Amino acid sequence: MRAAEIASGALRRSKAKAARAPPAPAAAKKPASPGGANGAGGDAGAAAPHDSSEVTAAAALAAAAAAAPDSFSGGGARILEGLAASGLRSIRYALELDGVARVDANDLDPAVVETMRSNIEFNGGAAEAKVQTFNDDARLIMLKSHQVYDAIDLDPYGTPAHLLDSAVQAVSEGGLLMVTATDMAVLCGNSGERARPPSSLAASTWAHAAAAPHGCGAPAGSTGAAAEFRVPRSAARARLHGVPRRWVCWTKYGSYPIHRPYCHESAVRILLACIEQHANRYKRYITPILSLSIDFYVRVFVRIHTSAGTVKRSASKLAYVYQSQGCDSWVLQRVGEVDTRGGGVKYTPAHGPAVPQQCPETGARYLMGGPLWAEPIHDQAFVSGLIAKMDAEKDHYAQHARIKGLLTSVTEELPDVPLYYSLHDVCKTVHCTAPKAQIFRSAIINAG
Repeated sequence: MRAAEIASGALRRSKAKAARAPPAPAAAKKPASPGGANGAGGDAGAAAPHDSSEVTAAAALAAAAAAAPDSFSGGGARILEGLAASGLRSIRYALELDGVARVDANDLDPAVVETMRSNIEFNGGAAEAKVQTFNDDARLIMLKSHQVYDAIDLDPYGTPAHLLDSAVQAVSEGGLLMVTATDMAVLCGNSGERARPPSSLAASTWAHAAAAPHGCGAPAGSTGAAAEFRVPRSAARARLHGVPRRWVCWTKYGSYPIHRPYCHESAVRILLACIEQHANRYKRYITPILSLSIDFYVRVFVRIHTSAGTVKRSASKLAYVYQSQGCDSWVLQRVGEVDTRGGGVKYTPAHGPAVPQQCPETGARYLMGGPLWAEPIHDQAFVSGLIAKMDAEKDHYAQHARIKGLLTSVTEELPDVPLYYSLHDVCKTVHCTAPKAQIFRSAIINAG
């Protein structure tokens, strides 16, 4: 995952030119409407609409083509873009993917839908024949379409959390769900925001938590909802630093993030865990085929399957992470276990604790984060096939160089090792000069 992040920052963007928009004002960069693009609550931690959408669209096209369910080959595939904005990606799906019967492009803003229709008309009869526009809440469309869509693309401003429950129900068996989350500040556990005490907590309790034992925040006389504080940036007060945004991640994704160098991969795994848990409620489960952290957002591609028996294993696919507060050491604790002794299969809670009360290296206490997805986040065979397909159709993708760089980095990752260590931070902890990355990698290769 670290290699993919480096590659995404190093490669230069180019312009995607497959779908065309008329010179009229396009809706692709419209400001987010109050309450988000789908009217489900704004997000203070959300980034602006990403300019890397060309990469996202091209990657989605390539992935959809390579991971196409059986219905694609039969010419009857249906795709839903739940928050389509300008509709250009929906047009590309219709014009560039074989085997697509219909693309449903939806947006909640009526003005945006009108612009979307103009863009479809501008792209000719082929687009008009396949792309259908809707002006509705994406959640309602998906709830009314039980296992109808062979591929669903959700690319909201901010969090997709409010869309996931309906999305996992609307995808057909073995279908493809593509989800983007741009609220990286929330998923990574960034801190330093202003926050108000929750109304459910007594003012005295909040003031006590802020003041003891490292006294910070609200003055002793602060009361109720009027009390407002800014968590200081002192390292000695890191125990409270950033707590408000971690609460936001818990409320949206059901997971606590830990802000460490691996936070971007952790963000991907938190999103996957959230999708998995939503799917489990309907006896469904996910199989990630490609997961990326690009610029300031994460993008995951997962297949959705139905099996009550396989869902029993879901707890063993999730894990909590224990992070030492004194060094870079971390330990994973699976939520559940699968016992296959004696010829049978038994699903049990995990045995713990996985760590002692204090870090054996530094004596510091542990932070506990998660749950997050602890299984592979890519399908290596799929990624290799995707690279081969893109090379065979190189002229078809304006973003070929960048996407291939990302995918090549993915193939070089260890599939069964969640998270990673930062060489720079490890050397900082042990007070030594960091060796050159090339020398360090050479030493690992020569060590076998």
